[in-house]
Amino acid sequence: MKNPFKNWLKERKVIKSIEDGSYELTRDKPFIYHMSNNWGDAISWLDWDTRRVTGHKSVPPMKGDYLIAELGQGDAVFQFVSVDRMSDPPDQFFATVKDIGYLRDIDEKNKS
Repeated sequence: MKNPFKNWLKERKVIKSIEDGSYELTRDKPFIYHMSNNWGDAISWLDWDTRRVTGHKSVPPMKGDYLIAELGQGDAVFQFVSVDRMSDPPDQFFATVKDIGYLRDIDEKNKS
């Protein structure tokens, strides 16, 4: 697996629907999020054992996106496996992530 963290995705493409004015987010590569506690722009642990997170993001994560969280042994990488978006407030979501590994280990694997 190529390391998705080598080339950071700067933006997502936004496609506007002419029919109802809604929009859909698409992109070629997964987006990478960071765990943070900034009000209105946060992702935090809801339940560590089940790997549930919650957050508020203007562009919420999608299945397949990545999450980096600082843990005791370094930066841990998780992947979003399900995301439940809320309608009120629209930036809120609940999600389940799976363990990928530590960023340093992923970098080492890709060097060989």
